[in-house]
Amino acid sequence: MSEQLRNDINVDASKWQYYRARSAAKEMIHGSVNEQYSKLWEYCAEIKMMNPDSSMIIKCSISSGYANPMFQRLYMCLSALKKGWKKGCRPILGLDSCFIKGHHVGQLLTAIEVDPNNQIYHVAQTKGIDGIRELFPHSEHRFCLKHFYNNFKASHKGLMLKQLLWGAAKAINKQGFTQFMDKLRIESEATYQWLADKDPLHWLRAFFKETALCGMLCNNICEAFNSVMLQARDKPVITLIEMIRVYLMKSGNYVYQVKENGGEQFMVNIEQKACACNKWQLIGIPCIHGMTALLNSNCDPLDFIDTKYNKDSFLKAYSPMIYGISGPSMWPKFNDIPIQCPDFKKQRGMPKKTRNLQSYKGGSNVVGSEAGNGNGGGTQPMQPTQAFGQTQPVQPRQAPTH
Repeated sequence: MSEQLRNDINVDASKWQYYRARSAAKEMIHGSVNEQYSKLWEYCAEIKMMNPDSSMIIKCSISSGYANPMFQRLYMCLSALKKGWKKGCRPILGLDSCFIKGHHVGQLLTAIEVDPNNQIYHVAQTKGIDGIRELFPHSEHRFCLKHFYNNFKASHKGLMLKQLLWGAAKAINKQGFTQFMDKLRIESEATYQWLADKDPLHWLRAFFKETALCGMLCNNICEAFNSVMLQARDKPVITLIEMIRVYLMKSGNYVYQVKENGGEQFMVNIEQKACACNKWQLIGIPCIHGMTALLNSNCDPLDFIDTKYNKDSFLKAYSPMIYGISGPSMWPKFNDIPIQCPDFKKQRGMPKKTRNLQSYKGGSNVVGSEAGNGNGGGTQPMQPTQAFGQTQPVQPRQAPTH
């Protein structure tokens, strides 16, 4: 880096200047840590407003040394994930935690399910963790067999012992489990006694409850999700949660969140032809955020323009005809009292032939737009029409050609 700066802009800098510059750049991109904590209430309120029935719970502590409450933990469960888990998933959750890096260390606990296709289904996450056994004392608790084996091999090494351990754990009935354990006892009595002391309900498939309808032995789904979130773990709190939420939004089929280069973001609903910036609803043509969402979903933007802009509406606007009329001698005769002209009131000065656009204060009453004449604004004066009483051929209105 030093050599690159020296060659590009002829500047020398110390490593501490690099560190400070990098910290300043990260703050410009991801936001200030203290500022994001101060906006947590507003952020959670926005989430709950846009996603009714979502759970956004913040826990703080009150300390005599500080004027404001101090953050402890945040729990988030979006309503769509909550309802989807209850309606379409099995009653089992994989729980795992990973360390949060950055200025304020902690843990990120995630609750992961598997959908009917045995793929990852994220349910909830929290920044901070309590004891799981204390929170769910009446639930079945299973060990991740991968972590269980890591503890096992510390004192019981060998390929045969590994194969017998995994065979016993994978057995789907108690008879198969007993066969593997008998072989393991012959191989190593100490290993057999070590496993016999462990509760079979926690690590043996043959002893799992049938109500969960799931025979998973490893918590790989949580490990996979944690690896995806690796880039988010050193970010400020709101940025971290936003990266998780945006990742989960990828499963949506018509609702998008579009983020501008400046950091502002807008919700776009393709189905409703609506954007939070309101331009799409206002003019009937997709805004730049709507265009981004449409192109991302492989939709043709022309199909989402309001029907008032299509060819049929254009032709309908010009299809009615304004008909010509006959001369005064052919007009219908009426015996009604003739109409009196209004009283004449002479204005001071010469009569004006052009419009004074400055008389419209703020332009709020102007409908349409006025073309300037190149001499300081205003409109071109009307051209004189044919003399009254003369006739001209009747021409129906034609639609403008391009």
